[in-house]
Amino acid sequence: MRLLFVHGRGQGSSNGDDLKKTWTEALENGCDKAFTELPKSLDIQVAYYGKILDEATESVRGTARTRGPEDPFDSFEAGLLLEIADRAGITEEEISAELALDHQAVARGVQDSRWVQGAGRVLAKRFPFISDEFIRQFFPDVHAYLLWKGVREKINQVVATALGVGPTVVV
Repeated sequence: MRLLFVHGRGQGSSNGDDLKKTWTEALENGCDKAFTELPKSLDIQVAYYGKILDEATESVRGTARTRGPEDPFDSFEAGLLLEIADRAGITEEEISAELALDHQAVARGVQDSRWVQGAGRVLAKRFPFISDEFIRQFFPDVHAYLLWKGVREKINQVVATALGVGPTVVV
């Protein structure tokens, strides 16, 4: 039986061997608590791509930030921010109230940066931990994987190679 661990974002400072050791120990600990053992024939692999993602975002690290009216519009960041605001339960009325000082009609969607900025301000007021630093840490690597084809292809190749052929449980 094969078990493949696939890590998430922010793993550039670690390595595949350390992740495998940590996660295998956690799995063994869970098995102990469940009064069972891992199968001796279990083949545990890690699809480690943290360095690829880290290197891809090194040139833009710290450059992602909340945008002002003078900044170029980024529809990916805007869409992500509006989705976060929606999932946080922020209403159109709250965003409209935030923008009331502008005294202008504002389109409600990713196409209008003023609407996105209003949603971002409401989100930041409701959840103060979502700050420039959070955005700086979060957006560059997610943005790189989703929108930079070369980065995504390299990472997908690492995962596909580790996945191999045959039945595999992916964690």
